[in-house]
Amino acid sequence: MDIHDFARDGDGGLIWEQDPVKHRKVTKQMAPAFSARATRSKDPILHKYVDLFVEKMKEVGEKPGGVSLPT
Repeated sequence: MDIHDFARDGDGGLIWEQDPVKHRKVTKQMAPAFSARATRSKDPILHKYVDLFVEKMKEVGEKPGGVSLPT
């Protein structure tokens, strides 16, 4: 699927919304979820999962095979 198909299909979400009125309406509805206060409230859970990821990487990285990180 071509990335531009999302815009044509109308299923790409807010980022692909071409109607400025619809885009503004949805943006306004979603704005509170992205306020500084709301994003700060997510810090504990974000830190929890980053710490968990780092611990798992340490565990796997200490094994003889190490960690495969294909690029």
